[in-house]
Amino acid sequence: MNISSIRFGLGIACWLSALCAVPAARAADPLCSWSVEQLKSWRATLANDLAKEYAQSSNKVPQRGAGASLFFSFSTRACTEAKRAWSCSFATDPDRRGILDRIVSSTIHLCSVRGRSMGLKISDAEYLRQARAPLGGALLEIPAELKKAYLSGSEAAIREKAAARSWKVLGFYSASVGNPPTSSHDRILVRADQGDFEQWIQFTSPIGSEQAVDMITLLKKENGRVLERPKIFFTGFWRNGRQLSRKGDVGGSNLSKCWACHPSGLREISGAKNVDNKQVLTEFNSAMRAMPAVDFGPGYTHGSIGPAMGIPAPNRAAILKRCAPAKSHATIRAAINCNMCHSVGGMRGHLDAGLVPYQLRHKLITQSMPPGGSGIAGDAFLACLKAEYAETYRLWLQTTPVTAPRLSDRAGEQPEGTTAPVQGSSGGDEPLEIESDQETQWSHEFTSG
Repeated sequence: MNISSIRFGLGIACWLSALCAVPAARAADPLCSWSVEQLKSWRATLANDLAKEYAQSSNKVPQRGAGASLFFSFSTRACTEAKRAWSCSFATDPDRRGILDRIVSSTIHLCSVRGRSMGLKISDAEYLRQARAPLGGALLEIPAELKKAYLSGSEAAIREKAAARSWKVLGFYSASVGNPPTSSHDRILVRADQGDFEQWIQFTSPIGSEQAVDMITLLKKENGRVLERPKIFFTGFWRNGRQLSRKGDVGGSNLSKCWACHPSGLREISGAKNVDNKQVLTEFNSAMRAMPAVDFGPGYTHGSIGPAMGIPAPNRAAILKRCAPAKSHATIRAAINCNMCHSVGGMRGHLDAGLVPYQLRHKLITQSMPPGGSGIAGDAFLACLKAEYAETYRLWLQTTPVTAPRLSDRAGEQPEGTTAPVQGSSGGDEPLEIESDQETQWSHEFTSG
C-alpha cells in the first residue's frame, strides 16, 4: 500500500465521518489546499463542461460493440478532472467541502469507475453483499424451477413451471432496446409473487446458449412488517451454455446502472409489439403503475445527481428560441413540468442527468410521458427538455448546498451529496480508478418498455 492510497482512504473517511476531529493528511493534489475563490472558479469551469457534455449526449440507442455502453457517462477527460475533488477531505472546513459537494456527488454516479459498474456510492461487491443479507440471499436468486426450465432451453417449460405457481407470464417485443449478444427485442417476462417479496424476471427470447437474464426484486414485507416503501434490488445473469453466472460476481460480467432507466422502480411496458396476452399486459402495467415509491438502498439517493428535470431555467425563453419554432413554445412550456410528479418525495422517481437519454426519448415518442402526450413530436420536445435541463444542471453544480452534508439517520446509508463511501471502496485504502472511454464494457439493463 503506498502513501497516496493511505491518504485517499483517510480523506474519504474524514469527509464522511462526523466523528473525524482532525484533518486527514493533505492530499497530493494542490486543489485540496486552494482558496474558496479558486475552488469556486474551478467548479464553475467544470460545471460548464459537464453540462455541455450532458446537452450533447446522444439520444440514440448505441450500437453494441467495443467501448459501447447503454448508459450516459461523462468523458474520461471530465472524470479525471472531477476526480481531483474526490480525495479532498476538508474535515474541519464545511464551507469549502460544500463548494465541491455537488460536483463530487454527481460525478461519482456518472463517471465510469472500476468496480462500480452500477454507478452507486458503494462498490458492486458491497451492493451484492447487502442485497444478499435479507432472507438468506433469496432476493437475488431466480426461483429454482424457473432456472431449471430456462437452462433446459424450453420456453414452454418456463410457462408450465410459472403456471404451477400461479405466476403470470408475458411474451412481447420490446420497442426499447435489443438484448446482447444478438440484439433480440423479444422478451419473456415472469412475475413471481413469493409473499414477502416479488420478482420480475425477464428472459431473452428465443432462448440461446449465450444471453442475458435480468431481474428486479421488490421486498414488500420485512420482519413481519409491511414496508411503506418496498425495497428494490437489481441483479442480472449471463448465460453461457448450461451455466448461469451472476453479473458482478468475481470473474463475471459487469452489472448495470439500473436506476438510470428505472428512477421510479418498475417501468410500465410501453410501445410493445407482438404481445401474447393483452390481459396480462394490462395487469402488469396496472401493478407497476400502482407501485408506491421504492427504497433504492444505501448506494443511491434521489436528488444526489442533479436537480429535478422540469424546473424552469432562468433563461427559458432564450432556450426555447434556440430549440423550437415560436409556434411550439407555449405547448413546450406547459409540457416541461416533469418535476410536478418526478421529484424527491414525489409520486414518481426523481429525474435528473442520470436518466438515460434514449430511454427518455422512448417515453416521449410513445407518448407515455408526459401523461396524455405533449402535443408535439417527441424529438422536438426532447431537444428543449435537454437544453433547459443542461442549464439548470450547470447552475445546480456550481451552487453550494445550504447546509453541509451530514451523516444520514438511516443505518448504513451515506449522506446525500457526499463522495464515495468508505464501505465497499476496496476497504477504503485504494483510490477509485476511472475507466477510460475505450475500456467501458457493453452492459445491459432490465427494460420492459
